[in-house]
Amino acid sequence: MTAGAMDVAREGGLAGAYVPVSEDRARVLLRTHYGFGGALKRFETEKDDTFRVTRDDGARFVLKIANPDEPWTEVEFQSALLDHVAARDPSLPVPRNVPDSRGRALFSEDFDGVVRIVRLLTYLEGTPLCETTSNAAERVQIGRMLARLRHATEGFSHP
Repeated sequence: MTAGAMDVAREGGLAGAYVPVSEDRARVLLRTHYGFGGALKRFETEKDDTFRVTRDDGARFVLKIANPDEPWTEVEFQSALLDHVAARDPSLPVPRNVPDSRGRALFSEDFDGVVRIVRLLTYLEGTPLCETTSNAAERVQIGRMLARLRHATEGFSHP
């Protein structure tokens, strides 16, 4: 790793200590900001708290609570890119931002004196690519999907 790459790795969320948010706190957050609750399943992640949320009606979402060291600009970049992709190719199967009750795609929340960024995304059913095998025809389809994703990101810019 180059010196510049190591500097980047030391900055932001990957360098920060992991401070878990309880499922109870996540449920309160959902009810307060999105108006619903549901069953939660924590995903193991490197730097943040991520939960799959299953509402009583079966709809699924992903609740992401960023690491306290994650800069707003990095999380906002991810959110803005998803909006850009959705506008350029609405049928592309990528997560979508779910606005809170005030219409925000993301917001800051105080967790016991530590401010963290919160967002809710749609959930995509399926098996992660790393957990599957594929044949030549399926790999062609993967390539086509990646090409669509690349095209959908065209013109995106963010500070």
